[in-house]
Amino acid sequence: MCQPGGLCAVACDSDGGDGGAAEILCTGACVSPDDVNHCGTCTNTCAAPPSGNGTATCPAAQCVMTCISGYHPAGAGCNTDCLANTDDPSVDPCVVTDGLGAFVSPTGNDTTGDGSKEHPFGSIGHAMDTSARVYACGTFTGEQLVVSGTTRDGTSVYGGPARTSASEVAVAACLSQWVSVASRGCSAQRATAVPCRPIGEQAMILPVAASRPARVLLCLALFAAGAVACDRIVSIEANDNKAILHFAPAVHYPLQGGGTSSAIGDFDGDGAKDIAIGGNPTQVAFGAGDGTFGPLVAVASGLRTIDVLAADVNGDGRDDLLLSADTAHLYLCLGSAQQRLGAPTDTNGAGGAGMFLADVDGDGVEDVLADDPEGGTFISYFAAGGQSVRTSFFYDGFGASYAADLNGDGRADLVGFGTNVALTGAGGEPAAFVTFPVSGADGLGGTLGADVNGDGLVDAVTEDGAHDVFTQLARPDGTLGSAVVTQNPFGSQVDALLAGFADFDGDGVPDGISLVSDASVTMGFMKGNGAGGFTRLDSDLAPDLDEVLVTPAVGDLDGDGQNDIVLMDETSFVVLLNRTR
Repeated sequence: MCQPGGLCAVACDSDGGDGGAAEILCTGACVSPDDVNHCGTCTNTCAAPPSGNGTATCPAAQCVMTCISGYHPAGAGCNTDCLANTDDPSVDPCVVTDGLGAFVSPTGNDTTGDGSKEHPFGSIGHAMDTSARVYACGTFTGEQLVVSGTTRDGTSVYGGPARTSASEVAVAACLSQWVSVASRGCSAQRATAVPCRPIGEQAMILPVAASRPARVLLCLALFAAGAVACDRIVSIEANDNKAILHFAPAVHYPLQGGGTSSAIGDFDGDGAKDIAIGGNPTQVAFGAGDGTFGPLVAVASGLRTIDVLAADVNGDGRDDLLLSADTAHLYLCLGSAQQRLGAPTDTNGAGGAGMFLADVDGDGVEDVLADDPEGGTFISYFAAGGQSVRTSFFYDGFGASYAADLNGDGRADLVGFGTNVALTGAGGEPAAFVTFPVSGADGLGGTLGADVNGDGLVDAVTEDGAHDVFTQLARPDGTLGSAVVTQNPFGSQVDALLAGFADFDGDGVPDGISLVSDASVTMGFMKGNGAGGFTRLDSDLAPDLDEVLVTPAVGDLDGDGQNDIVLMDETSFVVLLNRTR
């Protein structure tokens, strides 16, 4: 259309000519408002998603992400990129939407709800049976939610206390895993898996796999004035009888002449764990780093060793092997880079069964403590380089079960049978035992040390004749607190001998390992709660591991960050690789 003066202008169709959207004039041309290069206004380009997992479209003059299968609109305004439907709310809040998971709320209904935001289910258990991802929006005060046996393995649960925003339920919460419950609230005695932190309006709660933890306590915490106040508890209990700890099938390595003890160390300095077996001869199997081991190599031929212990005695970065001979002498075989150990040399120390290391005299060099078969403890005080400068013998009705610096003076103190403490004085000489009695025990047995509550102090754990477990938390002044009692975690008809502590399920809290005898012998486990208590921890180990002859050795044999187990029967040593995570 031409104007007076000879100027001509472009006339754009007000309704597109067919009743559609009005065209817009851009640089002398009429373009559709749905054109992705001019979405609504000139040069308002709809940028393609940076991830490349979709395209940009312009319906109704507004840029919209159209994502390929398995991806959803995300980013700023949930409209700038296409991310995977499996993304976690901690990195992608836009994943909290209908169709990508089932919503559940105390105001919902398992029968009439469809799992959407508008019509949520009423229980987490039902939602987990219908979807591999669950958004729990609500308070669920004190409610125990039972997960049925049909729950999908690997289901993830997210959520917390709800608030209403733009007629939608949003999440504002945090989680501490394996919390202890106190009165009306909860306190995170040992928060390890997921830190409490706000993530927009969402927070990651906890991936719950039905074949992993059988019981998970979720502490749903509200944010108030910058502080976290826990006031809601959700308990999810998996009743599918699936094991918690998973192990690969046992692998047997034949022994020459049987064995008396085992130790895990890196004797050749290649970064892979090796296994030493005491006996006649002492034998070493060098590891490949993947949990497999080469043929056994005899060392210290002619010595019958009753106990072996791995430690870097000379500081060269390779573990050396301490040998306690049946002659009560203590020998040392230095590690070597050629997959062999040096010839045994007499350290001038005293040997015995049940060897352990501790710096008793505070000189910065660990000393060797060993049990006397007649009772009492030999202490071999070592100097740098692997020689004992003197020995002493401690006996006060019995010897030491373990040693740890209980009062912070730099010297390891002795803890004996039935939670007795002997503080070590100047020169490394222990004082007489002081007893910290345990009430209600049916005759206490041997005592083991472990930092069960993560405070840096080694606590005392023992069991009685009824196989109840008593934990006394260490105090900074060298005393032991009142006992936390766990009644027989393996059942009243099962005999269990507490053998050691290590984190087997990966939550950062030491768990107990026991030799369990019922109709057969196997390994039993107790899950630590981070405060001194324990509960039964099931595993998928075979019910009969033949005859377990010695205390198991524990360490990461394949480099996956999980503690594995070395056992021994009459003809072989047995490797059990942890496959829990």
